[in-house]
Amino acid sequence: MRKFVIFLTILVFLACLGFGLYTSYKPELTKKQAEGDNSAQMVTPVSQFQNNYLVIHVDDLTADAPQLISVWGLIAYFPEPKLIFQALYPLATATNADIQSRYALSSQKVPDPVFLRTLEQVNQITWDNYILLDNLAFDQLGLFVYGGGLNIESVTNPLPAEQSYMQTLCDTFSIQGRNFLEGFQWKEIIPDHFRSNVSMDFGLVNIDRLLSPGLQVRCEIFGY
Repeated sequence: MRKFVIFLTILVFLACLGFGLYTSYKPELTKKQAEGDNSAQMVTPVSQFQNNYLVIHVDDLTADAPQLISVWGLIAYFPEPKLIFQALYPLATATNADIQSRYALSSQKVPDPVFLRTLEQVNQITWDNYILLDNLAFDQLGLFVYGGGLNIESVTNPLPAEQSYMQTLCDTFSIQGRNFLEGFQWKEIIPDHFRSNVSMDFGLVNIDRLLSPGLQVRCEIFGY
């Protein structure tokens, strides 16, 4: 019995050692991959204290074939706390055409798995969840938060307007915290103009995690 306990202890030690070596090596490996591939828009630090979201913007979710306008990455860092928005599409990169060609929504108007996998491969990042919304949802949220909608002058270059829009929303959330969207009529945009695989409970938990340190949430927006 004693020999078995000693043997089990050795196995646990070796497993912990191996995991430690892997986690210390993975960030460096990811960095080298990014440096060798100019098409990667962002490489996420390896951390258990973050969630990665895709924000997929289309023109009209009620249309038969909603057209893709833009894709942003939203990364929430909980210990700091910080929110980072990173423009992923459209950009003047070799992967821009790949994203466009693989864009598709299912018959239920949710992102096609092939499209989501393409975004993971292109950006070298695992996306935990997605948020899919159209022009009307963007406008309704903007009008509620700061009295202005999303003014996209050209669908071929939406990023400047969206960058300013997201900066304003993020700064407002940083100041108001839990009161950010209090009173917003979600029924006006769900499900016809806003869809997500983020459950309400999960979203509220992560908001609490962001706000629990008692510090103002920092917002960083990286556009085109």
